[in-house]
Amino acid sequence: MPIFFRNVKTFLRAAALMLALAPTAHADVQKFLIPAGEGGGWDTTARETGAALTKMGLIGGAKYVNYSGEGGGRALNALATSKEYKDALMVQSLPLILRSLSGVYDRSFRDVTPVAMLIAEYQVVVVDKDSPYKNMNELLAAIKDIGKRKPIVGGSAKGSLDHITALAVLEAANMSSKKLRYSASDGGGDAMRKFSNGYALAMVTGMGEVVKQIKSGELRALGVTSAERLEGFDIPTMKEQGLDVVLANWRGFFVAPGTPDKTVTKYADMLASLDKSPDWKTVRLKYGWESLYIPAQDARSFLEEQEVTIRRLLNSI
Repeated sequence: MPIFFRNVKTFLRAAALMLALAPTAHADVQKFLIPAGEGGGWDTTARETGAALTKMGLIGGAKYVNYSGEGGGRALNALATSKEYKDALMVQSLPLILRSLSGVYDRSFRDVTPVAMLIAEYQVVVVDKDSPYKNMNELLAAIKDIGKRKPIVGGSAKGSLDHITALAVLEAANMSSKKLRYSASDGGGDAMRKFSNGYALAMVTGMGEVVKQIKSGELRALGVTSAERLEGFDIPTMKEQGLDVVLANWRGFFVAPGTPDKTVTKYADMLASLDKSPDWKTVRLKYGWESLYIPAQDARSFLEEQEVTIRRLLNSI
């Protein structure tokens, strides 16, 4: 039944009320900047974060921008310089420091603003379900014999955490890094495509990138870089197999430089609420992630400490 207004003033008041009550469908949609293609650890973390925040009602929805190139360097540069991403949350991780120190990135964490660290993820070495290799020592023997002909695939660029993990395992086994041929990829999806074609001996990547394939039995996990076995997964640690390698990859979110403090605090509080939620705990257990919430006010010093540790690791390998 149509509604008529007796005069213009009444109409304008009603119109203003309708506008005030109308849903702002796009006003609180959060943009996530992902520095690689789909299927990798950055992509999974951003999309799971966006989905969980939306479910909790902390954001009205999420928009994901996969901006790959230069091992994540293009996205870092875009966040630091482009107004297009001034309201975006960029997911990043330990490679932000690693690639800055190794010269892959022209910029560092100092060129953007940390919001909060959120999770820690461990590295895992996997082979195909039909692979003859049942443990790390058998794989290392194969690398020693044919490692220059058949590579180890990683989900990221040379000089990345995946590459460093492979080198650290070889060092722990007293093997020369010259035995290793590392094949870089643009994210976990690209790595899986290479690996599924029988191209490589094994793949080293973040646990969350291959957790579905491990659970389904498509891939066999030979070793994980955690100090103890991860809850819900029967994967032997590297240390159990005589390899003194413990590596954790933090993941967190950053915003553009110059973002107002109140906005950074708002985002940090939002992620703090996420970290404490039962829904997020379910997500973490699904991917083998551990909680590592560090708020904005402490994130900078955490990153500086990480920089010292990574520089020492790079110098030792």
